[in-house]
This record gives sequence, structure tokens and C-alpha cells, in this order.
Amino acid sequence: MNIEPISEDHILRQITKEFRFRGRLESTQIGAVAEHLRASCVLLSLDNPQDLGNLSSTIQICRQVQRRLLPLFPDHLANPQVVSNELEKLDQLGDVIKVDSYRAVCGPSRRIQIDSMSSLLLGGGPLCALPLALRTTVEIAGRSRIVGATSLSSIDATFPFQRLEDWLELDNDDMLTWAAQYVRTNLNREKKAVPPDDLNIFVRNRWVLLDDFMGESDDYLARRRTTNYGNRGHEYSVLRLRTKDRVKKIDAFLEIGKDDARKLQGAIRTGKCVAEKMYFSFSSDETIEVTVPHPLAKAQSKLLLLGWECASDDTAKPWPRNIEFSRKATPLLARGLSLIGYELIEKRGK
Repeated sequence: MNIEPISEDHILRQITKEFRFRGRLESTQIGAVAEHLRASCVLLSLDNPQDLGNLSSTIQICRQVQRRLLPLFPDHLANPQVVSNELEKLDQLGDVIKVDSYRAVCGPSRRIQIDSMSSLLLGGGPLCALPLALRTTVEIAGRSRIVGATSLSSIDATFPFQRLEDWLELDNDDMLTWAAQYVRTNLNREKKAVPPDDLNIFVRNRWVLLDDFMGESDDYLARRRTTNYGNRGHEYSVLRLRTKDRVKKIDAFLEIGKDDARKLQGAIRTGKCVAEKMYFSFSSDETIEVTVPHPLAKAQSKLLLLGWECASDDTAKPWPRNIEFSRKATPLLARGLSLIGYELIEKRGK
């Protein structure tokens, strides 16, 4: 019998085979870390049977995963913060639930329909804890776990459906309805605030300096640049603008938070804004690459966490970003982006 060391390439091939997905190395690394985090949540809860909530220490979870996978991915896991960041992302997806800053538990088993032939699995622990009929058909692409409808037919009670609208935490069934009500209600109530100088307003899906704007009366999303101890940022607001004979008057003005502004940037339809397009291309037989122009609101950005970022030549500009996803997730991405005001379109030609 010849005993030979197992190469790193051999291990990666075996992981890829188990995941049933051939993507970039980044997707395999993220998928492996995510699976080990799910497994550690379960195993550590079994080590503490006196804890009736099946809670596990987040520090122990991250240390355990770091110790297991560092020999396999020394470059990817050189910074221990990578594992804790992945735990935060799984918490945002709902795969793992952080009860507080130092305890976590596996999320409840559920699925979100992608199309008539497949679903996205959430919660339920690691791959090895799933029923055999399901385990042998799951595709793991980064943090996403996708399964065909035929594999779920016999275990409907184990993985009940969750609406995509509920998973995205939409106040209404779509963001457009929320945006219209938010702007109208707040501006009807707010009359006295004095707007600052150097405002830009969101017109036709782009930012325009208010002083140079000569358009129609309407309600607008606005922002202005700020600097805090050398750190640049923006403050956001909504305003009601009246224009007559080239004279502009602001009837109502209200400062809003950055997260609400990000919701409005996709969903606002005043100021002649329309659905902003996000373009995708087929980067391989199994993946698509989506160009995301700017950040999404926190709850809705979980859609982007189903993918993994492509390397960028321009590291100085964080946006736009190119994010790769499993090709099977395309219908879910298209439907989810549509709910928050965007349109996913295939990029043709060069």
C-alpha cells in the first residue's frame, strides 16, 4: 500500500464535488466557511445541553471554524476577522440567528421559491444534517444552497415556504408602494425645516445640483456632501420643490437616514425616475455576473450576499461592484430586485 500526502487541489476537487457547483475558488471558500459555521452552531449547542435555547458562543464558533479551515485556506483566512464577518452575513441571511453579540443559534428551516423547479434553502443546519434525499441534490454556491423542487416534495413540512417579500423585510408587498407613501406622508407633515446649501437632487436616476436644476415641481430625494474628521460622506433628505418662472422654492424638507435613502434611490418614482437597470452577463456555464451600481438598503442587500464579489481593478472606487451568483439563482435575483425597484437585464455585446 502506498501512502501519499493528499494535495490541496485534491481536497478542493472533493469539496467542489460535494457542493455540486464549479465556480471560482472564492465561491468554494465562502461555501466551506458557511457550512462549517452552520455545523459549529449545531455541534457546540450539543456540548451545552443545559442551555435549553441551543445557543452557542459566537467566539467558540469562529475559533472552531478558523482552526479547521486555516490549513486548507491559509491566504483566505489569514485574517481571523474573515470568519466572524461570514457569521454576520449568515445572520443577515437568516441561516444563523445571533441572539446577542456573543451567542448564536441555527435559523429555522425554510425555503424561498426561485421558480417552479428550484428553491433556496435557509436555516436547518449544515449539509450533513439534511435528510439524505435532499443532501444528495443540494447545490452550494457561496452562501446560497439551492435544491430542485422534486427533492423537496417529500419533506414539505420540514422546509416550509417563506415569502420573498417577508425575507426582504418589505413593509408593503413592494418597495414602490412604501416609497410613495413614505415621501408623501413625511413631506405633508414636515413644513418648517430649513434646507442646507449645496444640495443635489435625484432626477432621472442621477444626482443633479439643485442650483443648476430647471425642471418641474415635484418631490425629490436629495443629498449633500459632508466631512467628519476627514471622512467624507453624505447626508440625505426628501424635499418638495416648486418651480415657477425659473424661480425655485422648497415647500417642505426633511432629513432622513442613509438606509431609508438607499431604499428610495431604487424605488422613488418622482422626479421622472424609472426602474434603474442592473446588467448581468453569463460568466460561465454555471454562473452569472451582475453589476451593482451602488449599495442597497441593509435588509434588501441580503440578495447580494447570495453571491461573491469579483476582483476589481479599481480598488479606490468601491462602487459599482461586480458580483457573481449561481446561474440557478437568476429568477430569484430578478424577482427580488424588481420588488425593490430595479430591473435585471442581460448585457448584450461588449
